Amino acid sequence: MQDLINIGYALLKEYNIFEVKISFKDIVKGWSSEKGNISIPLWSIQKGREYALYYVIHEIIHQIIWRDYHTFKHTGEFRVLEINLLARYNIIPKYAKAYPKALYNREGTLLYQKA
Repeated sequence: MQDLINIGYALLKEYNIFEVKISFKDIVKGWSSEKGNISIPLWSIQKGREYALYYVIHEIIHQIIWRDYHTFKHTGEFRVLEINLLARYNIIPKYAKAYPKALYNREGTLLYQKA
């Protein structure tokens, strides 16, 4: 878990965002707030490291988009940034609207599939 949080903080630092707290919690749905709090559900880890990393990156992008556009919506800019940042970690999403229905690696191996 801590390695995922550390990746999150490194990405935030890269985008010059420093006043954010990332934590894993026993919650149903993750969220990111304008006050700089990111909460990731503990259950995301049970779906695999790649899925939990996707979740961390997804919520971090909300912070970046909030800073730049003052919205938490899944805009076109959001999607492009998410695809690019996930690719750094060899995660390729296949989307169903705003969220991925599956995650693959570059070799085409399935990492996660929504039930």
